[in-house]
Amino acid sequence: MAASLVFLLKILVPSLLISIAIRRLAPSLGLVGSDLNATVAILVPSVIVAIVLGLRGWKST
Repeated sequence: MAASLVFLLKILVPSLLISIAIRRLAPSLGLVGSDLNATVAILVPSVIVAIVLGLRGWKST
């Protein structure tokens, strides 16, 4: 039970900090809301994870 709670806190606390940082810092970036910016924001994290997992898989063989 304690291990589950620790794992949950390890996920929730960084998520909360990232959310607060985005809420406070994003307006000062001055990004224009466009289709291209939205597409990049959605696709970049997935592409980064795919690259990291691909490199890990390639190194392990």
